[in-house]
Amino acid sequence: MTQQRNSIYNHLRLGYAAKSACNIRCPLEYGPENMPGLVIWSSLIPPLPFLLLACLTDSAAIIWSDLAHINASSLFAIVYLSYGATLFGYGMWSVLLGKYTAAKVAPLSLLIPIIGLAIAQIILHEPITGLQLAGCGIIMLGLIVSLLPQLWQSIPHRSDASKW
Repeated sequence: MTQQRNSIYNHLRLGYAAKSACNIRCPLEYGPENMPGLVIWSSLIPPLPFLLLACLTDSAAIIWSDLAHINASSLFAIVYLSYGATLFGYGMWSVLLGKYTAAKVAPLSLLIPIIGLAIAQIILHEPITGLQLAGCGIIMLGLIVSLLPQLWQSIPHRSDASKW
C-alpha cells in the first residue's frame, strides 16, 4: 500500500514538473496579453491525467475513502495551492516574464522555499530548524550574488556624479 502511494506521489511530482515547465515556456511563446487567463486555462488540464493516474494505481475504495476523510487542513491546502500558489504565483510569474527577461525574473524563484517555510511557520506553527535557516541563508546569498551585477549597474558611480 505504501509503495502504491509513493508511486502516485512520484507521478504527481513529474506531472507538476511538466506543468511548471509549460508555465515558464508558454508566456515566452505567447506574449504578455492575458497571462492570468493562460494560467487559469492551463490549470484545467492537469486534474484529468491525475485522476486517471489515481484510478490506475489505486482502487475506487481507496479514492473514495481519501475523499471522504478530507479535513479542514486538507481543504485549506487545496484552496491555497489552487488560488494562492497557482493563480497568484504563476499569474504574477507570467506577468513578470511578459514584461522582463527571464534572466531578471528567474532569480526571484529562489524565494519560493523561503516563503513556503515562512507561511508554514506562521499558519501551521511548524518549527523552523537550524538546517532550514542555514538553507534560507544560502538561498539569500545566492540571490544576492545573482542580482549583484544588476544592483551594481543601477548605483551611480563617481564618474557619473558630475551628471547629478
